[in-house]
Amino acid sequence: MTAVALATAAALATVWCLGRARVAARSSRAEVPGSGSTGMPGERRPPGWPEETPPWTAGIPMSSRAGRAWASALAAAGVDGDPVRWGRAAGGALGLLAIIGGSRGGLLGAGVLAAVGAGSLLLALRAGRGRGARRADALLPELLEHAGRNLRSGLDLVAALGAAADAVGGPHGAEVLAVTARVAGGASLPEALRPWEEAQNRPAVRLAVGALEVASVTGGARARALDGVAATLRSRAAVADEARALASQARASAVVLVALPAVVALLGAVADPRLAHTLLATPLGLACVGGAAVLDGVGAWWMQRIVARAA
Repeated sequence: MTAVALATAAALATVWCLGRARVAARSSRAEVPGSGSTGMPGERRPPGWPEETPPWTAGIPMSSRAGRAWASALAAAGVDGDPVRWGRAAGGALGLLAIIGGSRGGLLGAGVLAAVGAGSLLLALRAGRGRGARRADALLPELLEHAGRNLRSGLDLVAALGAAADAVGGPHGAEVLAVTARVAGGASLPEALRPWEEAQNRPAVRLAVGALEVASVTGGARARALDGVAATLRSRAAVADEARALASQARASAVVLVALPAVVALLGAVADPRLAHTLLATPLGLACVGGAAVLDGVGAWWMQRIVARAA
């Protein structure tokens, strides 16, 4: 019973810390004007989109920094929704694992199962890292094409970019709105584009920023140039999608190999309660669970690297 109570208290403490992190982040945004990625007034970001290096980090407690790290991991993995709600769900799941482990193996069993669950969550987030960036970059050709249409309608480059950002939205739309705000504050367009490239330092963004810088200096057929860059980005994305599709079988095999030991152990424990007692209530069983979790995690990391490199 002591182990169950401690595990429940740990889960409630996790939920409380995540809630405090959200309150602190909101209060800091209210106190600091223009608390976007660059600190410019009027800059907007989509709800739940994390900030890479916010200037107001130093004024927020450590719990809020952990909350922003959690939000960044979710966004990098392409997980939509409120990060705090996902954090509560994860905390509840870990607390449930701890309660199950505590009911079978005492405090040590609760800790082992909770650690295995936390490690599995971190591996899943790491495996999905980059999906959020790919989803954001998928909207970049549409943004450039929209800006090209605005240029043909008679708008100048900055106004065309602002209208395209409002229409397309997404993380890059928020960055472009920040670019237009910096231009309105007196910066030249190449200077205003530089923070966007530094914050989202990826080939697609570098290509788009380079095209916009050239268009701002040379003029000429700027709409046609933006359409050409958008077509190039779509072609690159199609090639990358094809490579990921070819690697999908290897990825599915890796998931099955990683999940199979846990599924077999769970089914065996449900079929025979003595197996659960041995695994979670004896030192040898706990050592086996911990060692298996470590080896399974190393194998998952290794296979994920191989598949990601091939894709």
